[in-house]
Amino acid sequence: MTVSHESVSAHRLKELLDGREALTVLDVMTEECFSIEHLPQARNACVYNVDFVDRVKTIAPDLSGRIVVYGSSAKNLASSVAVTKLLQAGWSNVVDFRGGLEDWTKAGFPTEGTHLQQEKTRMPRFDLSVFNDDFTGGEFESAGVSDDFFESARYPEGQFHIDWVEAIEGATAGQPNHKVSGRLRLKEVERQIEFPALIGMQDDGALVAQANFDIDRTQWNILYGSGRFFEKLGMHLVNDLVSIQLKIVVE
Repeated sequence: MTVSHESVSAHRLKELLDGREALTVLDVMTEECFSIEHLPQARNACVYNVDFVDRVKTIAPDLSGRIVVYGSSAKNLASSVAVTKLLQAGWSNVVDFRGGLEDWTKAGFPTEGTHLQQEKTRMPRFDLSVFNDDFTGGEFESAGVSDDFFESARYPEGQFHIDWVEAIEGATAGQPNHKVSGRLRLKEVERQIEFPALIGMQDDGALVAQANFDIDRTQWNILYGSGRFFEKLGMHLVNDLVSIQLKIVVE
């Protein structure tokens, strides 16, 4: 039996896939990494798991079939370790795509995974008013929040309208130096909120506002897992307080 261990480039692998060559593309990173992003037609068997070889046997039972293994990048030894394990286990035609996912994406080739949905998620929109290097008002909206909590399929956006911003007298460096008041709208419920914020100028001239505060989600009819409205939740009990972190940069 002839044992083959060769390497392949991103462009060569793309040619093989486009030509519908008989091969198995094996992603040897963790299941979480694989779900986020992987090569088209790839299967997953994590080389770090003790059942790695058994997993590959279910994916590619033909020990003479060609298997192309890859990891995250050329700096990662995962694919090299996988090659060694597979050859020792009896596979005779194992190819190491050493450049991995990093080289594949650098070449501009398409990938699959949940990152595609993340890229489609609309970025928050900001409309802010600035006077004399300070915030005076404005509004912003955000999208892509939890479906269980916010029913994002029905209510895809949340909005916050700033009514006023007031300086805090005597505030020390590094501490919140402004109070912000405005109307937060979630699930068609609008309520007034107020929170402290740190607002200042960066060395590059950009105006930055940062805030970290909590809201009681039940005031916006977000009741999922709340002990106020459901009994005997056990491990499914969810804190009524939701922490919000904001950072806005105006260049």
